[in-house]
Amino acid sequence: MGKLVKANGERVPMVYQIAGDIVKSASGNYVNVHTWSEIQNLFNTEYGFTPPERQKLGISFGNGDGNATGAHVDGFTWQNNNCYAVFDSSVNGSIRISYCYTYSY
Repeated sequence: MGKLVKANGERVPMVYQIAGDIVKSASGNYVNVHTWSEIQNLFNTEYGFTPPERQKLGISFGNGDGNATGAHVDGFTWQNNNCYAVFDSSVNGSIRISYCYTYSY
């Protein structure tokens, strides 16, 4: 993968984004959407690089099908290398999570 370089040789930061949806089986007020290595693989497949730092990752989750369940996605939390969507109420069954990951590199 090429990268933009200024005339003085410095790398120009780039912003990369991955968006999609995934159906997960939930039992409670959160569900594991992706692991860190799964997110890295998404960027590698799309852009040919593996993000090295989790701290530079922006995350947005939403309920991808409000007709299937009325739960609101309040945000996300990391536990070890697992990224969870957190709901405002308990979900028991399938939920479609729309996700958007943004990485500055």
